[in-house]
Amino acid sequence: MTLNKTKLQKIIKAIEKTKRKVYTVSELSRDTGIKDEILIDYLSKFNALIYFDNQANIKEYLEGIKEDFEDQNKEVVKRNDYVRSKDIEQYDGFIDYIYKTMTVQGGILDTGYGLTKKDIKIIKKLIKEESDRLSSKK
Repeated sequence: MTLNKTKLQKIIKAIEKTKRKVYTVSELSRDTGIKDEILIDYLSKFNALIYFDNQANIKEYLEGIKEDFEDQNKEVVKRNDYVRSKDIEQYDGFIDYIYKTMTVQGGILDTGYGLTKKDIKIIKKLIKEESDRLSSKK
């Protein structure tokens, strides 16, 4: 089980703040407001015996909890899917794009094809181009 960042931060602060030599799950639960069962599920990934020993010292798991917190804080860099003119130039229009990307051999539409964000952006641009072409004819 994984906990969100704020709960992990509460756990870390409570463990670091205590002056006790042995800090148990029930004491941590009382200090953080998180139920014992949730804490036991989370801490079991550091030591599976915590299910059976409620008096285990959880100060021993502080480094692992900190590492877990740091892993959650790492920012995931999202790559933008840009649609460039070279992506659009290879298609004659919207119908050509559908035919080339979303069909199986024989021209049958693939119902299992999942659209991506880039596909949607390409389709929007192709439809806009066709719309502009049709409006210029009038």
